[in-house]
Amino acid sequence: MSSKLPPGYVQVTKETPLVPGTRLRIYQSFKWNDLSVLGVNKDGSIHVRFIGKPENWDNDFKRSSLVISQEDLDILKEGGPKEDADEDAPSEKGGGAEKGQGEKESITNPKGFGGGSTGGKEKKVGEKSFFGKESPAEEGSKTRPSKSEPEESEEKTQVKDSLIPISRDMEVAIGIPIRAKNNNKVYDATIIEILDEDRYRVKWDTFRIASTDVFRSDTLVLPKVLEVLKKPGGKELFASRAERAINNVQSHPYPQSEYGIRLPLPKNAVKVTEKTPLRSGAKVGLNNYDRLGRQDRWWDATVVELNWDDSVRIHIDGEFKHYDGDIDRACLIISEQELSRLENIAREEAEIAEQTNEEWENLVRVTDEMKLFRGTPVYADMDDGPQDATVLDFVGDQLHVVSDATGGNDTEPLSRGRVKIRVKVLEALKLPGTEEKLQRRADRIIAKVSDTPFPTTDFLPPPNMPRGYVRVGDETPLEVGRGLKLFSNGQWWNVEIKDLNWDGSVRIRVYAGRDQYDGDIERRCLVIDRSELATLEKSDRAEKSPFRGLGGSSGRGSKSGFGSKGSDSDKEMSRGPASQGADADDADSSTGKFKVVLKSFGKSKKIGLAQKLSDLSGQPYGDSLRMLSSPPVEVMTGVSKREAEEAVRKLRAAGGEAEAVEE
Repeated sequence: MSSKLPPGYVQVTKETPLVPGTRLRIYQSFKWNDLSVLGVNKDGSIHVRFIGKPENWDNDFKRSSLVISQEDLDILKEGGPKEDADEDAPSEKGGGAEKGQGEKESITNPKGFGGGSTGGKEKKVGEKSFFGKESPAEEGSKTRPSKSEPEESEEKTQVKDSLIPISRDMEVAIGIPIRAKNNNKVYDATIIEILDEDRYRVKWDTFRIASTDVFRSDTLVLPKVLEVLKKPGGKELFASRAERAINNVQSHPYPQSEYGIRLPLPKNAVKVTEKTPLRSGAKVGLNNYDRLGRQDRWWDATVVELNWDDSVRIHIDGEFKHYDGDIDRACLIISEQELSRLENIAREEAEIAEQTNEEWENLVRVTDEMKLFRGTPVYADMDDGPQDATVLDFVGDQLHVVSDATGGNDTEPLSRGRVKIRVKVLEALKLPGTEEKLQRRADRIIAKVSDTPFPTTDFLPPPNMPRGYVRVGDETPLEVGRGLKLFSNGQWWNVEIKDLNWDGSVRIRVYAGRDQYDGDIERRCLVIDRSELATLEKSDRAEKSPFRGLGGSSGRGSKSGFGSKGSDSDKEMSRGPASQGADADDADSSTGKFKVVLKSFGKSKKIGLAQKLSDLSGQPYGDSLRMLSSPPVEVMTGVSKREAEEAVRKLRAAGGEAEAVEE
């Protein structure tokens, strides 16, 4: 240890009370390094993590080699913030140096990603970033914002006086931000456990000390928090916040005063707004100083999650998770291509929600008369709670099931009275070929075949598809071994059909260089070459979705198939010829050929009609949008009367005036 301690620090002794998250320092490599306590070993040594370093740097040190700030020591001894602490002590979220004897320089908030005294290895994002070449900084762009500017958000400053007491009739949830009393002072905190209707366990946002139990009568909350809780999915917005608080996950601060947009926007990029449909995994950018390049530039980032207050939690691409943090939307930009992808996902999500057949998700009790097969998805009351499961065997009157969530090595025998089944599955059991498909599903579960998840909304194809390709739909005939394409991470990937599932979803193998990924995916995520489609329409082995025309679309491809919120077959988004491969039994008795003409439409309906026009004609979305600039538009030609009337109905439902004309 250095013979000279940092100002305001004292040596850690055997009597020093330490808890996970406590901030310490150690003198190594001729400098003081910041540490975070992970635990105390039986021999009295301290297990710590170097702040800004990866987990493999975690180590054990004797107490005699460590120092702690006097302020933090006082907090630990008293079990809470000091009596004379600043009433408005800022919530750093990342555990930055608190205010003590004057303003201390933050040692966890370096100016450039990977820089500063943390000793973190500096990484430079590749020369070619997500937005292309970096835009040169304008003259004077290196000037840093004034440190006198407040680091607290403008919203937080404005609403301090609008806090209201939490009453018994208010709905609360873990993860919500509150202000709570401690030693007669009020500080920012997060509820991590609801003990009863009058007591909460909280973690203090500013002070890295053990959790504390507080009385409801000593807590305040923002009305906006209560409003968010009442919205659908509101509680989920706070769940991850609680998890981070419990695990002492630090958040890097991104104040708008320092990270606000100051560089010229890259080509084909726009600012993120409140209406931008961001989601987890979205690619965005922010400007910041590059210590290696010695200038401001754009940095690529990925959205980790959306917060309750419309801010965004981001991860800086190519950097340690130490730099994950919350940032205002006004500080972010997004490429037009990525924005188009997100808007397309949002539009299709809305259509999926609108077309959901809720009755198909209803659960009914499994009776003795119901004939089930091995591999049948069920909802079982297992020893560790009700959950999605799969029937793998029948022994006497009992069903042997395995949890879909955990897999497990052993099945659990259950009576039929403890098992329910969804209406959709019951309907599938009546269809030919279902038994064989479920048997293959059971074999994969028993063999513990690894599954790559392919969430529907993360893999929807963009409007501009490869030339000659059309969307796959319920009416598209598919065959094992055939090739399709899937869009992910800005490019198209070749996939092979490995199996056709009971719920209409497709088991695929994605070829990514030397790597291969197998999993189940919904049909709407795939595209097919027109020439391949023409071949499949003549094949006797090709299959359409078993659920076409039955009020539901292909599943999302989960193990159980329960996640599906399939679309009505009348509104299925299959494109062009893919939707024209009807069975001979369904052919219209009329032998004449018809064309469909879109005559007019309201201006407010143009976007929705362009998508519907693209679905019906097989044209790219952009071309369909341009075609609408000069109506009338021929949507389809050479189709049967039945198909023409169906297309007219869809166009009218989308807000257009259309008619079927015999050729």
